[in-house]
Amino acid sequence: NAGGHLMQHGQVDLVITGADRVTRAGDVANKIGTYLKALAARDCGIPFCVAFPSSTIDWQISDGLREIPIEERSSREVTHFSGIRTGPAEKLSPEVERDIVRTCTAVYRALSLSGYARIDLRLDAEGKVWVIEANANPDLARDEDFADSAKAGGVPYPMLVQKILNLGLAWRPAWKQLELALES
Repeated sequence: NAGGHLMQHGQVDLVITGADRVTRAGDVANKIGTYLKALAARDCGIPFCVAFPSSTIDWQISDGLREIPIEERSSREVTHFSGIRTGPAEKLSPEVERDIVRTCTAVYRALSLSGYARIDLRLDAEGKVWVIEANANPDLARDEDFADSAKAGGVPYPMLVQKILNLGLAWRPAWKQLELALES
């Protein structure tokens, strides 16, 4: 991928990532692609740092590999955004639509994605679903695929941006409560 390529060619001085969860022993859990970035950084002798709020530490867990569960969530996270259906495309048979939902849900869960994400697919001539890419942080520019998909699902760009901001702000009170609990 591009990150590893840039590291190999001396164009990266430092890698900083976030974390979904950190154990009391310092094990870090994040999205699937982070591990490969860490390996590439190590191979290229580039410092790899993790930045996270104190609320990310789970003081009850010491072994991240054995004790951090893979989240299981509703398939609506793939097919809907803020209660509005955003996929799959119209004019598909019910069987193909079920295959798409199952495939996207499996990819979303396997990669431990959260929040909004874009999963690109292709259908072959027989209607078989092929995953092209899963983007955990799709570009929010007005003319990019994610915004176009939302628009096709009836969500205009200003509403899309507002909904994403609201989702992020909804987490803020929980972070503050956890930080206060850790301080006491």
